[in-house]
Amino acid sequence: MGQIHAKSLLLKRLVVLGLALGLTITATLMPMDLFEKKVVALSTPVGDVLEVKEGINGTFSVYRDTEGHLELKSETTGIAGDGDFRIAQKMLGHMGVLLNKNAGDILSIGFGGGETTACLAINNKLNRLDCVEISPEVVQMALKFFKHINLGDELDRKVNMIYMDGKNYLYLTEKRYDIIINGANIPTYSGSAPLFTRDHFQNALEHLNPGGLFISKLHLMSTSKPSFDSILGTFMEVFPHATIWFPTAKPYRFFYLVGSQEKQWICPRFIESQLEKKEIQESISYLNIYHYQDVLSCYVGDKNDIKNYLKEYALNTDYMPYVEFTPIAKNGLSASEFFEFIDSVHNGSVVDHIDWSGMPRDEQGRWQERYGLLHEIWHFQLKILYEEDMLLSLQRLHDFRQLLPKNKALLDLEDDYLSFVKPVSFNNTDRVMMGIDEVLRKRPEFGAGWLVKSWALQAKKDLGGSLIAGKKAVQYSPFTVSAYENLGFIHFEMGQFHEAVSMYRKAIRIKPGKAELYQDLGTVFLMHGQLDNAVSQFSRALKIRPNFVAAHLGLARAMGAKGRNEEAIAHFREVLKINPGNLEAANDLAWVFATYPDAKFRNGPEAVRLAKMVCEATEYKLPLPLDTLAAAYAESGLFDKAQETAKKAGILAKSTGQERLWADIERRLQSYRSKRAFCSPRNPKTEVESTHLSKLKTEEKNRHLWHGSGKKSESRVRISIISVKEQPIAQEILRELKAGGNFSELVRRYSIGPGAEHGGDIGYIAPGDMVEDLRAVAMNLKVGQYSGTVETGNGYFIIMKTDERSSPQTLPEETQEIPGINSK
Repeated sequence: MGQIHAKSLLLKRLVVLGLALGLTITATLMPMDLFEKKVVALSTPVGDVLEVKEGINGTFSVYRDTEGHLELKSETTGIAGDGDFRIAQKMLGHMGVLLNKNAGDILSIGFGGGETTACLAINNKLNRLDCVEISPEVVQMALKFFKHINLGDELDRKVNMIYMDGKNYLYLTEKRYDIIINGANIPTYSGSAPLFTRDHFQNALEHLNPGGLFISKLHLMSTSKPSFDSILGTFMEVFPHATIWFPTAKPYRFFYLVGSQEKQWICPRFIESQLEKKEIQESISYLNIYHYQDVLSCYVGDKNDIKNYLKEYALNTDYMPYVEFTPIAKNGLSASEFFEFIDSVHNGSVVDHIDWSGMPRDEQGRWQERYGLLHEIWHFQLKILYEEDMLLSLQRLHDFRQLLPKNKALLDLEDDYLSFVKPVSFNNTDRVMMGIDEVLRKRPEFGAGWLVKSWALQAKKDLGGSLIAGKKAVQYSPFTVSAYENLGFIHFEMGQFHEAVSMYRKAIRIKPGKAELYQDLGTVFLMHGQLDNAVSQFSRALKIRPNFVAAHLGLARAMGAKGRNEEAIAHFREVLKINPGNLEAANDLAWVFATYPDAKFRNGPEAVRLAKMVCEATEYKLPLPLDTLAAAYAESGLFDKAQETAKKAGILAKSTGQERLWADIERRLQSYRSKRAFCSPRNPKTEVESTHLSKLKTEEKNRHLWHGSGKKSESRVRISIISVKEQPIAQEILRELKAGGNFSELVRRYSIGPGAEHGGDIGYIAPGDMVEDLRAVAMNLKVGQYSGTVETGNGYFIIMKTDERSSPQTLPEETQEIPGINSK
């Protein structure tokens, strides 16, 4: 039920929603750089600061975003988290143990959020686990905020914590290890730079036991090609044997270098024996690793392969710290540089490192027969991180999935891609329809294409056509979780309860770890009055994601409907703790304080405060918040204000066709006229139905009112952009513009962003469609005027305003409520 659970995090991960996803969708071009999501986006802190600690070695803080994800930062650099950071934390925690059969003594340099040591601690061959952390404040904050992913109170029993810097620890200790993990952060930052020098690498090599492995992250983000090459070359110079890895099953922003004194062997039978252990499988499944082939898919190349790529590099040493003093590249390697690396290094040498001991010959033979196909798929998975042509990527995913229909890594990758396509399908329906229809004429078996068409038809309010397309999506892609989600939502919208439940349950069978599925199914049960089932589903969602705002909100409503008011209030408060600006929770909590029969739960002044906050944020345009405010006034004894507000709410409800809500407001108004507060819980179905805007509007439309910031309406402007990666190019473009150059021609010559074939035109932007820096520049331009260079984390932009219009007023048909829970 994608519309029910909106994914606002996507909007924070992209610079311009339409730009990054491609406003000009054709049959051959649907741009989307997954790199934006997995690499660039996490460089900017978003959310509330929960705690800050000053230490001798730096300032540390914990942020919580609007979806409840936590991030631990050192100064401005993210070092750990319970969102996508977990990919790196788990890779470091599992990789060495799967590659080294004798991983008894392990050293981890850097504690972060503590998840890496938690993964290492479940190794059944573990003899000693040391962790060196220079800043005690990091451990203190991790144990306070990340207990759900680290060892918590078990830390001191299972890990020998050493508080000093990792580099000097290795110089001073006589201990040797089977695995040494370098979990250092961005190598261009002064605090981490010494852990990427030849001196540190050499010292680590000397502290390895026979067969031991040294594992280090190699960052894509903020690392320029010269720095990337320098670290890679320096590593190669020190370690006699080296391999490089990447989490293809769940792409993220690091390579992993593995160095050793001896040749490295990968034993499929040993890996399988480890993956059979329940505790390991439960942990590593987060990485979409279920089988030894999923581990092999992460292998990129060895030392000989790297030599094909690495022609020259600057040695990085303590006395010549080249990397630390090389300018930072905000976006890291460019797409062309990344592709060059993968094409040069990923040559299939994994076959030279496989130890087949313990594996039956027939299985060896089957693997070798399929290796050509597997290598092609793994190569595709590696390069997809930077791939801009999303529609083509979806078609290739479809082709590979026909060959490996139940491959969970491919399924997850497809689901990730589809989550980005979806907003495009709703925002640009005509262009989507044209492009996807052309593809489907040529490839009618393209399941993901039918799903995209189904979304576009929903946006056109054609549920019947959307249902037909959605069924074709399931027919041709029977293991695509988004296809079942989509059908579940359509059946829900059409009032077909049993069919909706069936679709969501099928989606859950495919992807049982996806919290949104339980949240959406819980919403279906809540709307149908099956409160126990609703509570069960919302609780399952929270077990997967403890800070899942939408699930807390749904659970609060279900508990309230069951009369379990204290629990309802607790979950409403939890939503507001995670996201203080969540208007739905504020409105619902205000209703509890204003209307519940038990006087101990009522609080008129607090109800008025919360309800007024919601009404102001929604510009007094929605009937439900006004209804709540009227009830709050009545509970506070302000009956004249209650009557006046209720009348306004009733007029809005009736004018927008909300007959049930209008009738309820009229009944409440009679109470206010009799100087009586209204003390009865609101029907949870009315709450859910009345809380949301049009069911076929995108999240951005929803956010403007119900999820708005309380700002007044602003103009919509049409802009064209030139997007480049390097500042000198942007400056040259400005010089040509000032000399009379044609903007459209300069777009054609220089711009790397979508819209180039249309003179850079990306259409009209409404408030919220663009990050603040770019939006502010666009809004302040005059029509026909172009900006100077605007720098963002995604490069350099020059903007020209081509038109400006007033924002359309909210029409009655735009305020029909969407059934479901839509978290901010």
